[in-house]
Parts: sequence; structure tokens; C-alpha cells
Amino acid sequence: MRMIRGIFLAVLFLGLATGEGAHATVKKKEWTFLTFLNGFNNLDRFGYKDMNEMEAVGSTDRINVVVQWASLRSRDVRRILVQKDQDKVNVTSPVVENLGRIDMGDPKELLAFIKWGVKNYPAKRYFVNVWNHGSGWHDVKGGGGRAGFEVKAPQSTLDISFDDFTGSSIDTKELAQVMRESAKVMGQKVDIYGSDACLMAMAEIATEMMDSVQVFLGSQELEPGDGWPYDVLLNEWNKKTFFDRNKSPQEVAKILTDAYVDSYTLGGVHCCDEVTFSAFDLNKAPALIVAMRALSDSILALPDSHKSAAKSALLATESYYMDDYRDLADFALTFRKSAPDAKIVGLPNLKDALKEFVIINKTTGKYVRSSGVAVWMPARRYQYSQYSNLYSQLAFSKLTNWNLALEQILNAH
Repeated sequence: MRMIRGIFLAVLFLGLATGEGAHATVKKKEWTFLTFLNGFNNLDRFGYKDMNEMEAVGSTDRINVVVQWASLRSRDVRRILVQKDQDKVNVTSPVVENLGRIDMGDPKELLAFIKWGVKNYPAKRYFVNVWNHGSGWHDVKGGGGRAGFEVKAPQSTLDISFDDFTGSSIDTKELAQVMRESAKVMGQKVDIYGSDACLMAMAEIATEMMDSVQVFLGSQELEPGDGWPYDVLLNEWNKKTFFDRNKSPQEVAKILTDAYVDSYTLGGVHCCDEVTFSAFDLNKAPALIVAMRALSDSILALPDSHKSAAKSALLATESYYMDDYRDLADFALTFRKSAPDAKIVGLPNLKDALKEFVIINKTTGKYVRSSGVAVWMPARRYQYSQYSNLYSQLAFSKLTNWNLALEQILNAH
């Protein structure tokens, strides 16, 4: 990795690039793209690849591309304003600040990066991206257990940005708190929050952010190691036609969703993994919550025979690597087919709410039944028992009664 040599050059670049000492005169660009790239784990080599993809375009007169990059190879954390280069192997963008070894699984470090980015690279709109392993709303390592064996319920969850040096990560509520604090710093909602990580396109995670984020991006299923195609995203995002036509967060979300899924299809640069990706309009989250509450209340009022039908529908619903994460729209459709005479008040409204909530959803391969929104739907009692207490603390559970509905479904015979 190449760094600027000499203290004078480093200080000169810092002053010119960040506007330190003259912050008030820094001209706002249209967007600042902030990527918290945690390579302190076995994804490190993909971090180098993605940095090179960003450098294929770099920062422009419209978009600041800013990264906090942790690497096992360098064993430190660096803040970088990404610059365009022709080198596809080495990362040549100058380091604005070297933080040494810090805990990339600490939410305070994510917030500190966002505050720093907003101060030094002001923009009209902000896109925050957390790059790392992801496990949805609860830890993939927290699973396990088999019928007939005692399963110890975890006291907390480990959900995204795993740091192998410290063993820590950021949980769902911590991530949401960072977004709330970030919105205060920006003086507006975070325009886009995205996870270049596995299993994060969940209603539970999005609901925690609905008061502080406009557009939410993620994958229902695992992401391949190659992750997002940053070069394609930045090329399309920077096109004059985009800025002339529409600069909305929803349009950026569509660009990324198309670029990501297309890259894994036949003829794509990462062909041919099976993938999912979707974007949510969190301004439409209240209607989804109302519909889910009506669905939960309907399930609670059903006779046992129809609750058994709900259980059968749950078992038949599209699931993902974490098999207690299932597609919400597919469950609703399967439930309606399995209990056509049941009075399920929430289903029609849920269909309409999902249509408004999901800005775009694209899939490849076997995931044709995936609608874009995953929710927690454990099929086994031990899974429910293990996580139900933690789940009850989430806003989605409190607002929708889904935790109680799940309990009734799993108790059905």
C-alpha cells in the first residue's frame, strides 16, 4: 500500500482535502459516501479489492468517496479520501489520518467516523455503508442447540462489523443509535443506510432506524465475498443524466440494487452466485407496522386449526442461511393459501404496505419467492426460546406484537 511520504506533503494534503482550519468555506458537494470498511477478519482480501473498485472512479466534483479502512494486512485503521487511479492491484489513495489499532466493532468508532466525515466532507446528502460480516438482528454464532438439549439464551447479540482482534461487533440497537446521532450531526435524516454484509434486509433492523434514515439497503441472504460492485455503482451514480434527472436517495438505491444483482448474473463480473438485494423507503414503515400489528392480532384471535395452518405456512415460507429468517410476503401468501377461510384482517393491508415500503427488490437463481423483506420466523421452539426475550426488546416486536403471534404459531398442533 502506498502512502504519502514526508510530513510536509501529508499536512499539505490534509489541509487541501479536508478544509481543516477553513471548514466554513468548504463547498458542499451533492453527496458524501461514507464506508466503514472493517477488514479485521477473514474478509480482508475483499477489502483491498473493493478499495481498488472505488479507486476506478474515485471522488468527483459531485461525490466525496470517504472510507475508514481497517486491514489485517496493515493491522491498523486509516481514513482515506478515495482518489481515482489506474492501478488495479495497489491502493494508492493518500491516507488522510491513521488511527492505529482501534476497535471496529465499537459503535462509538462508527459514529466518530461519520462525524469526522460530515465535518470534513460536507454534502447535501449522505450515504452511510457498513462493510463487513452481517448476521441480521442476531448473531449467527448464537445458534446451535438441538431438540431435547438445554439452550442458553444469549444476553446480547452480535450483528454486524465483527472485529477479530477484540471479538466485538455492533448490535441492531447500537447501529440504530449511531444513525440517530448521525442524523443530529447531519441536521437531517441519513439519506441512505446500507450494509455491504450478509442477512441485513430485515424489517426488525429497518424499524429501529425509521426515525433517522430515509432509505435502507441490504440483502436478505448471504452476500458473496465480492460484495458490492463499487466501480459500477460510482460510474452510474456520477452520470450527468442522473444528476440532471433525479438526485433522490431512492434513485441511488435503484442504481446499487441493479448493479449488485446484475454483477452476479450470467455475463456479470461476479457470475454466477445466487443473490438477493432490496431497498426500503423508511418513510413508509409506519403503514407496514400497522399492517403487521393487524396480522399479529388476527393470528392471536384464530382458532387452533387456523394457527396450525399458520405454522404449516411458516415452515413452507422462503428461508435463508439463517433458517429462522424468512420472507414476509411469501409467508402472507402461503398462509392465505393454506387457510383461505380464516379471517386474517392484516393480509390485504400487508400486501399494499409492502408494495409501498419496498422501493426495489431483485434476486437471482432460486430466490424467486423473495420479496425483499425478511422477518424473524423461527420454526423450532428452541430457536424461539433462545432469542424471544431479546426480540421483545426490539421496536418491531413492541409495535407489532409479532413475538406473541410467533409464540402462538409455534404452540399450535
